[in-house]
Amino acid sequence: MREGEDAWWVNGCALTITKETDGTSLYHTAFVTNQHLDHTTVEAVVPAGRARWKIENENHTPLTTKGYHLEHH
Repeated sequence: MREGEDAWWVNGCALTITKETDGTSLYHTAFVTNQHLDHTTVEAVVPAGRARWKIENENHTPLTTKGYHLEHH
């Protein structure tokens, strides 16, 4: 993400769910992590990333936008 000695190295993965019958895309998302990813670890990273996303959207966003007067950081 940056150049030089203080550069950050990250890994990412994407998930796309499609209909088996015609290949229509039903859901697509991507995650970035500092964890090592391979065919075994990606299966744990995707549910964890989805859980974090759900926490943000189902808990934090309503608190900041529905009159609770909390600031989004």
